[in-house]
Amino acid sequence: MKSALYEQIFFEIAMSIGNSTDLEVMLRESLTIWMRRLNCLAGIVYRQTEFSAEEKGFEEVYRIPKRMRSSEILQVAQQDFTTFTSGEEIERFLDRLPLTRHTGLMSSHLLELPQYGLLLLVKSGEPFDPWIVKSLLPLATKLAGACRTCDMRKKLSQEMAERQQAELLYRGIIENAVEGMFRTTLDGKIMHANRSLARMLAYDSPQDFMDNVQSLSEDLYAHPEDRDVFLQRLREKGEVTGFEVEFKHKDGFAIWVSLSAKIAAHAQGETQYIEGFCEVISERKRAELALREAKEEAERLHENKSNFLTMISHELRTPLTSVLGFARVVEKQLSTHISPLSRKHGEIIIPLRRIQENLQIIQAEGKRLSSLIEQVLDLQRLESSEFALCVQDIRLEDILRHSLSAMRVLFEEKGIELVDEIAQNLPEICADADRVVQVTINLLSNALKFTEQGSVTLKATEEKDLLRVEISDTGVGISADELPHVFDKFKQVGDTVLSKHQGYGLGLPICQEIIRHHGGDVYVSSQPGKGSTFSYTLPLHPEQ
Repeated sequence: MKSALYEQIFFEIAMSIGNSTDLEVMLRESLTIWMRRLNCLAGIVYRQTEFSAEEKGFEEVYRIPKRMRSSEILQVAQQDFTTFTSGEEIERFLDRLPLTRHTGLMSSHLLELPQYGLLLLVKSGEPFDPWIVKSLLPLATKLAGACRTCDMRKKLSQEMAERQQAELLYRGIIENAVEGMFRTTLDGKIMHANRSLARMLAYDSPQDFMDNVQSLSEDLYAHPEDRDVFLQRLREKGEVTGFEVEFKHKDGFAIWVSLSAKIAAHAQGETQYIEGFCEVISERKRAELALREAKEEAERLHENKSNFLTMISHELRTPLTSVLGFARVVEKQLSTHISPLSRKHGEIIIPLRRIQENLQIIQAEGKRLSSLIEQVLDLQRLESSEFALCVQDIRLEDILRHSLSAMRVLFEEKGIELVDEIAQNLPEICADADRVVQVTINLLSNALKFTEQGSVTLKATEEKDLLRVEISDTGVGISADELPHVFDKFKQVGDTVLSKHQGYGLGLPICQEIIRHHGGDVYVSSQPGKGSTFSYTLPLHPEQ
């Protein structure tokens, strides 16, 4: 009779297990039957888990009643499975189950839920008979399976929800993207297109676009052979970035787009497709075309200018040489044949003197014009791609002191002190000696020209991987407004105030071009009324 009664109890418990896929609902329904039919006071289900890399154990999943008061028997039972440090410890613990504890008027039974966790049952009075506990083990196994099913269902639901959310987010990004996005088959059929792609080609919707473009090569590419090139690059590298091509607009004209795509495959099989995005670059292409045309026009004009300057310079040089030659001949003839006659004919002295002064003016202006022609030709050569320096290993300090010697007499005539602050034992550099002398003398001449009193200092030092040369003066200086333009061609700094300083505004641009051809640069700093400092650098190891 007793056995039949427990068989009915076990049957009711078995029927209560697994009636819901929600873990909490399932355990509430099932444990209620367990407790009522077995006269238990409490029931707790635990799940095996890892708290950290070093701690493993069992976490509580569900208890009934929910507001269970702590008791001595509960504390004793839970001491058996606090924490473990390894899976082997847990296995040894599970091999000891089921465990029965009896304290005072209470007893507990701890059963294994295979491949899930533990079930703790608390009852009043004496523990269950061993045969009852043994009969409960299959029920515990069924309960464990139901718990695993609920957990897997919950995890699957969460993954599906996350996937749906990700898909919604992905679709939102695709549909709202500024770039046109697409997915096509390898043979040229459109599988998907977003609104931006349809709009950029003037179609009403992605569906309208896909209905009208049946073949990419024939209906979309302005030049069908471009798709063959695109596919070839995709097959070679698996992806293509920035492939520029013309697409057919719905209104009949072509637009430039930039394609970026890769070959992908369906997760279910090996069917390949192309996915990517494109953006309209027609404005950029027009700008590039305009820039290229402007560059070509600038190069053409520069070449014309160079040819013109070369032609004009040579055309001017020939008659100028003749003018200067005849002026010298006339001056010599006057001195040889006419000047002696002035002793007998005093009335020709004044006209003769005027003629001689005019001849001197002709020669002086001719020399200035000849200097201008040489500077123009020199600058034109420096700016051309055919210019080449005659470089060799030189000692910069020798070059600089040679320049000082060449200029010293002019400084002494004007009463300006010329100071030598050239460092000793500067390393040799590879440079064009004549061009370095030309730059140095030009800067010294400018300093002398704009200095009425005081001194001009030539300083040379070594700095890391370069040599620096500075020419400082105590002259009039340069205003802040004019300072950015000192290297402009045909710009005479200070010419509106100090008109007596003659020049053509080509010396500094020539110096700058020469130094930059060496791999260095020219710099200037100045304070009006206090003087200016022009400096240039030359690399110790110029690039070949």
